[in-house]
Amino acid sequence: MTRRAHRILLAAVATASITASMAASLLLTGVAQALPPLPLPPLLGGPHAGERSEEPARTPPDGPAPSPVSPPRAAPDETGWAGRIVALTNDERARAGCGTVATDDRLAAAAQAHARDMADRNEMSHVGSDGSTFDERIRAAGHDEPGAENIARGYPDPETTMREWMASSGHRRNIVNCDYVTIGVGYDARGNFVAQEFGRPE
Repeated sequence: MTRRAHRILLAAVATASITASMAASLLLTGVAQALPPLPLPPLLGGPHAGERSEEPARTPPDGPAPSPVSPPRAAPDETGWAGRIVALTNDERARAGCGTVATDDRLAAAAQAHARDMADRNEMSHVGSDGSTFDERIRAAGHDEPGAENIARGYPDPETTMREWMASSGHRRNIVNCDYVTIGVGYDARGNFVAQEFGRPE
């Protein structure tokens, strides 16, 4: 092989090595950019989220009042979500110096109906498909002193749901409001929709 041919071969090998190195760098950069950390699903709300003072009645002017909420159609929550969220709620209340909240069947019925309604629509909202607000749903279930509502969707377990609620000032305010004395939690596995209703003393 001539000296000139040898130099051309060495230059080609060096160029190929640089090109491969640049390609690997671009590939790694592309992977890093294409796989960002997955964000947790959203919580709905903000300051005073779901509190009665922030949720004026929005019944359609020509529509009928919400019909009474019937007991949940589903069998008792075999997943344990509802009971676990109640227990976690009382843990947080105890840390904040509040009394425990007792489970109320009327609030649980309103919560379960709303969780099912959100799952039916695949939409998280404090407003029901019939235009009802949380306080209207609670009263329709027979509880005369609505307190607040927290909702969530998509979290993998009750613990994560509670942790994200506690990281939101409005949701946390509802959970550790010492004026609330009763609670009802609804859960639908189609998207892990959760509704948490609070009641004041009647």
